[in-house]
Amino acid sequence: MSVLYLDTARLGRTCAAASQAQLDVNRLLVDDPSLYCEKLFRDGAGIWPEELIAQYPSFAQWHGLRSLQRQFAQRFSVVDPESVFLASRSIQLVRIAARLMFRTCRHVLTCDMNWPHWQHVVADEAARSGQRISVEEVHSAVFEHGLTSESLAEKLATAFLNRECDGIFLPTVTNLGVRLPLLELLARLKPSGRLRFVLVDAAQSFCQLPEPSPTNCVDVTITGCHKWLGGGNPLGVAICGSSIVAEQFRHILDSNHNPELEDALMKFCLQIGGNSVNRYMETVNVAPFFTANAALKEDRTNRRNLREQFERRQGNVETLRQAMSGTPWNLMDVDESLRSGILLLQSQSPLHRETDCQTLAERFRNHGVAFSSYPQAIIRISTPNSLASSHSRNVMKRAFHCVA
Repeated sequence: MSVLYLDTARLGRTCAAASQAQLDVNRLLVDDPSLYCEKLFRDGAGIWPEELIAQYPSFAQWHGLRSLQRQFAQRFSVVDPESVFLASRSIQLVRIAARLMFRTCRHVLTCDMNWPHWQHVVADEAARSGQRISVEEVHSAVFEHGLTSESLAEKLATAFLNRECDGIFLPTVTNLGVRLPLLELLARLKPSGRLRFVLVDAAQSFCQLPEPSPTNCVDVTITGCHKWLGGGNPLGVAICGSSIVAEQFRHILDSNHNPELEDALMKFCLQIGGNSVNRYMETVNVAPFFTANAALKEDRTNRRNLREQFERRQGNVETLRQAMSGTPWNLMDVDESLRSGILLLQSQSPLHRETDCQTLAERFRNHGVAFSSYPQAIIRISTPNSLASSHSRNVMKRAFHCVA
């Protein structure tokens, strides 16, 4: 049975270009691993003969690590590709950025809708440096009281000023699908002259929103490649908003006294860029370079339609309402100004709320729909596509009525 996959916010469906790139990497490692070398990573496959490119076609789009960084820089409206840092684990980039932030800030504002693991790392770095974080509670105001984008920006700005904060760590889109008004918030705070550092989580906005982050106002933006981009392999990306911040970021990486910050792939990137690869460093999986590069190339051709696609995804609200009609399932709606392509649903059935989330997810999957599930019978639906097709509507309607 074909499953309607609605879990992009956890793991995006791998795009065709990234899938081909992974296949070509695997075939290359079988046929001639000698080609999988520093020169390929640094300079690309431009000097390969035509027959070799024909054998591994996705490498025709690989022009080296610097080119990959340049693509990320362009997507986030940053001029210098050296302001882009790549790592096997985005959590390491969060820790480095947080450490940099607390060298500048004494009191950082966050909210209760940050991704918990990243929030824990930032809190850990605050404690390590003897600084503070404040968590503004906005979840209930958004989901229960219909807070608008303008009201949310005002609430966060008031908290920042009243608590005498000087830094911010917030997502552009939360893992529960709330689109935070970061640009409006930063505009409100700029006249105060107190904002020293802005760290942004763009994991759910990159390739979902037309503009994933207001990078020109942000010191560090962190995202990944395995969700909305469809890169398949995880690859963490940090984009520094200025050359000064990038230099400070690099300085922390160059220190030999921070083993907890080490990431083998990130170290490999820096060494490739500096033409001095350590012969005794650990072996790293560089396949994410090629799959991310291929996904970016494919996505670049589709980017002109991203705003239209985003508007179509917001239209999924009405489709879901129709599919759930006559069942105990309801939309946990937020104000339209805060919506994204991620939607939350909750069942009013006491039996559903007592069922563990894994069991509930399996019941839906058995009826042809896959998504993330949470306690209290909350499910998260996330897809880059419109659900308006007759097939999608029929599958969802049948699943909601069968799991009623």
